[in-house]
Amino acid sequence: MKKKLLTVSLVVFALLPVFAGGRAATGSAGAGGAMNITVTAQHWAPHPLPAEDSIIFKTIAETQNVKFTFDWRQASDYGAQVATLLASGKLPDLLDPSGYGIMALVKEGAIIQLDGYLEKYGKNIIAAIGESNMASWKSADGHIYNIPGIYMNLKGAQSMMIRKDWLDKLNLKEPSTWNEWLTVWRAFRDNDMNGDGDKSNEIPLCLEAGDNGERSMASLLCAFGIQASEDTQFCIYQGRYIPVYEHPRYLEFLEAVAGLYKEGILDKEFTTRTMNEQFKIMDNGLCGSTMTWAERASISTTVNREAGNRNALWKCVAPIKGPYGDQSTQARDWRCTPGLCITISAEKAGKVEGIIKFFDWFFSAKGIELYSFGVEGKTFDYVSGKPVLKPAIIANRFTSMRAAGLDYEPFPGIWTVEAYMQCLTSGQSYNQLPDMVQSFYDGLFTVNNDYFYFQPDTLETDAYVSNRASLITTGVCVLRDRCIAGQITPAQFKSQYDALKGRGFQAIIDQGAAAYAAKRR
Repeated sequence: MKKKLLTVSLVVFALLPVFAGGRAATGSAGAGGAMNITVTAQHWAPHPLPAEDSIIFKTIAETQNVKFTFDWRQASDYGAQVATLLASGKLPDLLDPSGYGIMALVKEGAIIQLDGYLEKYGKNIIAAIGESNMASWKSADGHIYNIPGIYMNLKGAQSMMIRKDWLDKLNLKEPSTWNEWLTVWRAFRDNDMNGDGDKSNEIPLCLEAGDNGERSMASLLCAFGIQASEDTQFCIYQGRYIPVYEHPRYLEFLEAVAGLYKEGILDKEFTTRTMNEQFKIMDNGLCGSTMTWAERASISTTVNREAGNRNALWKCVAPIKGPYGDQSTQARDWRCTPGLCITISAEKAGKVEGIIKFFDWFFSAKGIELYSFGVEGKTFDYVSGKPVLKPAIIANRFTSMRAAGLDYEPFPGIWTVEAYMQCLTSGQSYNQLPDMVQSFYDGLFTVNNDYFYFQPDTLETDAYVSNRASLITTGVCVLRDRCIAGQITPAQFKSQYDALKGRGFQAIIDQGAAAYAAKRR
C-alpha cells in the first residue's frame, strides 16, 4: 500500500499573536543605537555556518537593531566549561545552562528569574509555550529562568536503527523480540560484516555516552520497562517520582546489560562515546545498530555509499523489545533544548527588558517565519499565500538548509513542522523518496508511533544541585558503569548505591518526590 505523507499545517502562525511594531525594543543600546547581546552556548557539528554570517542574525541586526556576539563552546564537556566561566566572574548576557543545570546556576547567583518580565513583555513567548507546558517550563522552585527552543510539534526525533544490508548478508530478518536482537547482535559480532578482513572491529550495539555519561542507556532501560528522564536518572513508577535505580527491574537491567558487555555486543567505549564519534563509527561501517537522531539513517547511509558500499542502508526500526515485552522510546520534548538564561550581567547592564522584548518578537509570526524560512525572495517565496523554501535551500535537504544558515537549533526559536516537512520531502511522495530518506521518515512517523512516551523532568532540587556531581555523575553513574563492565556485581552495586543514600542521595529522592507532587497540584 502506498504510504501517505504526513499532512501538516502552519498552525503556529495562527495561534501566536503578532508583535506590534516593526522593530524590537532595544533596551540598553550600544554603538549606533543597537543593543549588543553576548551569548555563551554549546554548538555541535551539523551547523557549519557561523551564526553571525547566517541570514537569520544578519536580518535581526538589520530589522530589529539587535546584534548578537556568540561564544560557542564544544558540547562534549560544556558543563565543565560553564563552571570555569562562572569561576572567572565574567558572564555573558545569555547563557546556555545545558550540562550544568538551571538550578545550579541559580544557586551560584548567575541567572535571574524571568516570571515578572515575561508577564509584562513576553506574551508571545508564554503563548508559544502553552498552558499545558507551564509546569514543565518552571524549575523546581516554581520560577522560570530560561527562554526555550521549540522545535516542531512532532513526537519523532530519535530512533533505533540497524544496518539492513548486514541483515540481508546474513539472511536475518529485522529483530522484533529480545532473543532475536541477541541473535542479530551475536551474528554481527561473529562475522566480518564490513568485509575489511577483521572480525573484531565491528560494534554490534554502539551508544552515545551523553554530556555526563548519564544518557547512554536510554534505549536499553526502555526495554526493561524503565521510562527514564532525558538524563536517564529519574522515572515515574506507580505514580511516584523515583531514581531509575529504585525501579524494581533495575538490577535485572544491569545484569542483562553486563551480559551484553561481556559478550562483546555493547560498545566497550559506552561510558565515553561522544555523539560525533558515534556518527563517525556509523559513517565508517563499524557498527551494526545504534540509537540516535533519525536523520542520521539518511546521512550515514549516503556517506557509506559514497565510500563505495552501494548496498549500505541504515534502517530505522521499532524500539528494542525487552525480555518481558516492554518496548518504548522517548518522544521529542516540546522544549527540545533548555535554551538560554539571562544572567546577572545583563541585569546590571539594563538589558533584560530589551532581551525579553526581542524574544517576544522572535516568537511572533514574523520571527517564526524568519527562523523557519529565512527571508522572502532569498530563501523562500510565497506560493498561494504560504512560505515555500527555494529548491536550492533544500536541494540536499537539511545539509543544504543548514549551510544556508537556517535550522539554527543552537539558538532558541520556533522551527515549524511546515518548514521541516518541506525540507524532508522536497515536495515528493513517500514512494518517490530515496530509500535512505524513507528510513529517516519512518523513524519520525512510522516505526515508533506506538511506543512514544514523554520523559519526566529532571527536578533540580537543592539536594540534586548540591550533590549531583558527587553522588550522580561521579557516584551512582560510575557504579552503574563498573557493574556493566563486570568490575562489581549487581548485588554489590545495590549495596554501594544504598550507601550513597546516607551521604545525601536519600535527600535527592525525598526532595524530588516532594517537588513532583507540588508541580502536579
